[in-house]
Amino acid sequence: MAKLRKSKRFKYNLQAALKVRKIRETQAQEAYKKSIEVYEEELRKEEEKKKEIAIAYQTLHDKMASGEIAGMNEITLRKHHLKVLAGELEEQTKRREEAFEAMEKAREKLVEAVKDKKILEKDREKKKDAWKKMMDKEAAKFLDETTVIKYASKLSRESN
Repeated sequence: MAKLRKSKRFKYNLQAALKVRKIRETQAQEAYKKSIEVYEEELRKEEEKKKEIAIAYQTLHDKMASGEIAGMNEITLRKHHLKVLAGELEEQTKRREEAFEAMEKAREKLVEAVKDKKILEKDREKKKDAWKKMMDKEAAKFLDETTVIKYASKLSRESN
């Protein structure tokens, strides 16, 4: 541990590093918030695709039940459309999973940035406490010296 020196104000020797860590934490928080927004957007898109598929199936079922479908060609086209929608849903699910993984990585970076900042803040507090103790000792030493000087001058006055 570095030797503490007397000064009127406490100065932390790693203040610049602490400032950098705070900036990194802020950046990590922003990146995490952005990744959450991206994930939620991908999740919303996935839900929309699922609803679209459900509506397409319901429409096909209703048309088949009511007899509105003219022939096998229309049924084949609708089934092909459902396969295309299923493929889009699969792609969207992959995008959502990738967004989730990116969100988790951003969360891990945020946790690491917070830990790094906390380490320096704890170090700063410990050094500040040690500085306060040293200053208190110096103040007590000064008071002791002034008391001794006053007592010595009182004794010399009394002996004269």
